Amino acid sequence: MTQAMTGQTMTTLAARFLPQIDRLGFDDLRASFSAARARRRTYLQVHRELSSSTDRDLADIGISRHDIPEIADRASRGI
Repeated sequence: MTQAMTGQTMTTLAARFLPQIDRLGFDDLRASFSAARARRRTYLQVHRELSSSTDRDLADIGISRHDIPEIADRASRGI
């Protein structure tokens, strides 16, 4: 009888708590994905804006075309 009660208790505990635990993992994954998308969007925007500048404009602000990917990466990471 104790074994049947233990099985029922474990089933009850699993039904009650596992969805919450699984949901927490999914929420973290979704937040991580959203943050990565926001970083990518920032990277692409900065890269696009700097790439559309003329060499003269880039020289005026002290960067070369070679620096654009690194600058966009830093901007996307908030550095």
